[in-house]
Amino acid sequence: MPHTSITRRAALAGLATLAVPLGSSAAALPTSTAAAAPAAPAEAPWQFEVGQCVSHEDQSMPSLVLSRFRAGNAKGNKLELYGVRSFAANDPHRDRLMVGDSLVDVVPGSAPCQDCLLYNTGMCPNRPAAA
Repeated sequence: MPHTSITRRAALAGLATLAVPLGSSAAALPTSTAAAAPAAPAEAPWQFEVGQCVSHEDQSMPSLVLSRFRAGNAKGNKLELYGVRSFAANDPHRDRLMVGDSLVDVVPGSAPCQDCLLYNTGMCPNRPAAA
């Protein structure tokens, strides 16, 4: 079998057949003939807000919610996942991705709140009101 070299021109020609020409609209793309999908149900409220103080349900892990997203699988199982940054005094792993079911809200002044490095600082979202 003879060896055929692939030139830049041949590669670009192959890509051109796959690409939508510049200036064309999305209407030019092929569409399915299936009926339109029903409207999505209203999004459920989040268990925790971004910027909220949380902790682990089994141990003191004062943390701040930095990000959140929902995930699921074909069986219909749904999870809320939260990106949290730990502010415990001694924690070698500051950033974690946690399942929402294992997190609890931190009550201002509680033990996890007092273990937090942000407690009584100007950056604490649960800081005591100035007298």
